[in-house]
Amino acid sequence: MPPIDLTDTPDLFQPLALTLFGRGEEATITGLHNLALKESDRLRAVNEAITACGGTSSITDAQLELKGRVDRKPTEPFDPKGDHRMAMALAPLALVNGAITIQDPDVVHKSYPGFWEDLKRAGFSVG
Repeated sequence: MPPIDLTDTPDLFQPLALTLFGRGEEATITGLHNLALKESDRLRAVNEAITACGGTSSITDAQLELKGRVDRKPTEPFDPKGDHRMAMALAPLALVNGAITIQDPDVVHKSYPGFWEDLKRAGFSVG
C-alpha cells in the first residue's frame, strides 16, 4: 500500500489507523505533524492502543508505520485521554477483539452525544 498522506485531513487519522490495524493491514500514514496539538496527543494515543492489542507501530512527529494485527485483548481499559475522537475510533476494535472497555465513554458528548446509542442500534453491545 502506498503511504497515506493526511496533511489536509488529520481528523481521519484515528479511525483510519485503527481500522487498518483491525484489518491487519500494514500501512504508512504521513502528514501527522499537528496531531499533538489536538485534544490529546492523538498519534501517541493510537500507538498505545495498537500496542495494547498486540500490534506493532513506530511513530515520529509526522508519521505512523503500522504493522501487525489484533492478537490479544488489552488488560486495562482504553484511556481516550479526554479526546472524543479517540473514544469513537476505539469502539470498532470490539469487532475483532471482542469486548473492550473505554474509560470516560461520555467524552463523545463533545461532538456526537448519541454515539453509543447509535452503536446499540447497529447491533453493538454497549454497557
